[in-house]
Amino acid sequence: MSAEQGWAPDQPPQGPQQPPHHAPSGDYAMDPQFAQQPEPPLRPGEEQGWGVAIHLGRFLLGGFGLSIIVPLVIWLIFRRRSRLIQDHGRSALNWEITLILLGVVWIGAIVAIMLGVGLSGPAGEGPGATFFAAYAGLWLGLLVMAIVNIVLSIIGAVRAYQRRRFSYWAIPFVRDSRS
Repeated sequence: MSAEQGWAPDQPPQGPQQPPHHAPSGDYAMDPQFAQQPEPPLRPGEEQGWGVAIHLGRFLLGGFGLSIIVPLVIWLIFRRRSRLIQDHGRSALNWEITLILLGVVWIGAIVAIMLGVGLSGPAGEGPGATFFAAYAGLWLGLLVMAIVNIVLSIIGAVRAYQRRRFSYWAIPFVRDSRS
């Protein structure tokens, strides 16, 4: 701008000025539009949708150990905005951690049986009936765990949709911040 347009080189530009105590230094000036505001609580429909997603979203990633990601992300994002999300998310995370630990122990037992009993049957004859019974029993246990997981996840999703409390049969790793 030139002096004839109303701005002289020795005068600061005209326009809205921010108070100096709010103006951060650096390349990006503080825009009041982006000032941190408290997050509004979720509406009931949003709570229901995210609550259902906490319980059923784990099946999107499916793989062993990856199923914890969806409930964890939803819980971390929305736990301060909704009591329902905080309670259902904490319950789902505890269940996922419990399932991961049970899965590690169960698979470890299967490997131990395969390596220990399976390679050295009676009198070096190879795997015997004990091996097959133990091996089949452990795989059956994994199948039962998967079925229980699916059933409890569906019940949890229905309860979240109904805006009712639900708790898995899990070890409480993530505890309630109110207690």
